[in-house]
Amino acid sequence: ARTSRQVDESSTENGGWIRNGAGLTWSQDYGFGLVDAAAIVGAIRESAGVSPMTFSRSAPFSPGNVPDGGTLVRTAAVTSSTPLEMVELTVNVRHQRRGDLRAFLTSPSGTRIRMWTNSVNDKKGNLRWTFSAAGFWGENPRGTWRLEIGDVTRGVAGRLEAARLGLRGGTLLGVNP
Repeated sequence: ARTSRQVDESSTENGGWIRNGAGLTWSQDYGFGLVDAAAIVGAIRESAGVSPMTFSRSAPFSPGNVPDGGTLVRTAAVTSSTPLEMVELTVNVRHQRRGDLRAFLTSPSGTRIRMWTNSVNDKKGNLRWTFSAAGFWGENPRGTWRLEIGDVTRGVAGRLEAARLGLRGGTLLGVNP
């Protein structure tokens, strides 16, 4: 994430390139970009490693109705301040056509990432899944997170039964002597 290079820099597909709260650039299509092996080796030589992986959870997002053709917005607090590597969003949504739904997650620093998108071909019901996003890499997770679940096709309303974040993180250790 720290040493990759952007590719297709002019791409605006799926939101194009964004800069997250840790100053890293990320794309829905390319992740952090092209792996630069030489840069990785250089970074490894300068680092003393990383701390053991931590795992914490947010407070739960409160349940609520996803309005037909509208958006449900919920927030949840995170108390951990360990820099992020991966964010997991576990959801349970009742809906007759889960393909009508899409969701975005916004970190306390303002990074907004699409967690899933709607699909006209997905006509199955309900959504119970854990989604993951690496685009928040390096951010301090402490604060209020925002979840938006939108129903983009009119005809059926739904309900968010449960949602919660799982946060995987670690700290880059100092420079080798």
